[in-house]
Amino acid sequence: MTTPAQARERIMAAAYAKFSARGIRRVTMDDIARDIRMSKKTLYRHFVGKHDLVRQLALVGVGRRLEAARQALEAAPGPREGFAAGFFAIQRLSSEASPEFLGDIRADYPEIWEEVEAVRMRIVALFARCLAESAARGELRPGVVPEVAAGIMQAVVQHYMIPETFREAGLDPNAAVSTWFTMLSAGLFRDPPQLRLGGMDLPAS
Repeated sequence: MTTPAQARERIMAAAYAKFSARGIRRVTMDDIARDIRMSKKTLYRHFVGKHDLVRQLALVGVGRRLEAARQALEAAPGPREGFAAGFFAIQRLSSEASPEFLGDIRADYPEIWEEVEAVRMRIVALFARCLAESAARGELRPGVVPEVAAGIMQAVVQHYMIPETFREAGLDPNAAVSTWFTMLSAGLFRDPPQLRLGGMDLPAS
């Protein structure tokens, strides 16, 4: 017998796939119910409407990245290693984030995007803490001010790491994360931490 949690997961998986493929505007709750052979009454028992479903999907996705980064940083032996571990955790999940889905939210659901952005800023704050702790240990290059570096990271997340960048320019989110990590780690740390992606160490030693 299907549990309420399993039913909810089934709805969310089907909705995310359909929203990503067709666009949020073109998909109705009727479409989702039909796809998973569920009555609308049952569907609305789990989500009060399309807005609620979209919001939950968006926040669950970005929340997973926040939690993955937090766990990686906490498990690392030090802030320098945590910086790399946090990026690796985000990189592993970046392929799951559909630029089409997030782009629709940014365009049509600004109030949901504000919530998503708030979680993204909490992720940046985790890396800012790593930089502050690394500075205290003398691990940053001379001339690197951790607060300035954290501010630059925040600006990149807000103005470059957004759905339009990946959707309109045809960029791979994984490539963006690995490029950004290489630039940051090589420029910030005296002894840059390594991030292993696809059998390759970044930054190249």
